Amino acid sequence: MIELDAGFRLDEVLESRRWIRRSAPFPHIVAHKVFADEIYAELEASFKTLLAAPSQEHFNVGPFRHRSAYDVYSIGFTPRMTGPLSLFISRSWHDRLAAVLGMTVTGDINGGLHHHRVGSASGRIHNDLNPGWFPLADDGVGTNVSDERCDYHSGATAEAGLAVQERVRAAAMLFYINNPPWRAGDGGETGLYLSASDSEPAASVPPINNTLLLFECTPYSYHRFLSNRRNERNSIILWLHRTKAETVLRWGNKIVYWPKS
Repeated sequence: MIELDAGFRLDEVLESRRWIRRSAPFPHIVAHKVFADEIYAELEASFKTLLAAPSQEHFNVGPFRHRSAYDVYSIGFTPRMTGPLSLFISRSWHDRLAAVLGMTVTGDINGGLHHHRVGSASGRIHNDLNPGWFPLADDGVGTNVSDERCDYHSGATAEAGLAVQERVRAAAMLFYINNPPWRAGDGGETGLYLSASDSEPAASVPPINNTLLLFECTPYSYHRFLSNRRNERNSIILWLHRTKAETVLRWGNKIVYWPKS
C-alpha cells in the first residue's frame, strides 16, 4: 500500500527506471509502466472512486466539474488531499520530476484529475508558459499546492491580508490512468506540435495506462488534447513552477497571461 508518511520513499513504488528523452518536436520525456503493478492498481482504484461519487469529503477534494472552456471534467488538487493519489503532490514526486528535467523549481504545485467523455472536443494548441498565483509559503520542506484562498489565474484572494506570490509554470506532467486498452484510431492522445499554426501534430502520446509525459514549459512546447473518438480518456495533470524572474531571464517576455474575464 502507498503510505505517504514521514518515511515515504518514492523508489519503493516506482517500476520503470527507463524514462525516454525525445527531442522532437520539442524536448519531452515519456515513461511507460511508471509504477509497480500493485501501486498503479491503488492509484487507479482511487481515481475510479473519485469519478463515481458526487462528493469526496474523505479525500478532501470536491466532485468532478465540467470546465466548458476545455470540454473536460476535472477535480483540482488541494493541500488537504488524502489517499493514494496524494502521491502526486508529495515533495518526493515534485523533486523527482524536477531532477529528471534538471531544473530548479519552487515547490508550488497546481493540477488535478481530468476526465474526458467520449467525443470531447480537441483542445486548442498552447504551450503552458502561464503564470500561477499561490499563497506565500517558502519553507522549502513540503509542497505549496494551490487552493481556494488564492485564485490561481489572477491572484485574487478570499482571505483578507493573505500574502500571495506570482509564479510561472516551469514543467508539465501528464499521467494516463483508468483508460480502456488503446488502439490506433481511438484518439485521446496528447498531440505535440512544432508551432501553434500546425494542423497536425508532429508526434503524439497515446493514453496508455501507467504512462507519463513530462516536459519543460517553454515558448515552443506546443501541445493539445486530441478528441477521443471511441473511449473515455482519463489522466492526472500537474505543473511545477519557477519564479517569474527566472522565467523572464530564461525566456524573455514570453509569458502567456490568462485572458481577463
